[in-house]
Amino acid sequence: MLPNRQHHLINDYIKRLYHTPSRKDAREKWLYDTDKFRFWQLFFLQIC
Repeated sequence: MLPNRQHHLINDYIKRLYHTPSRKDAREKWLYDTDKFRFWQLFFLQIC
């Protein structure tokens, strides 16, 4: 048997590997991506 903590960490890792992001995570990623997009849009507008 693995020590409980190690076992827990491995379970966590496996979950993270196979788990599709929850709606909340997806929303955060979407917000992050749109922020990045806005940043670059403004950046290019400043240059041009």
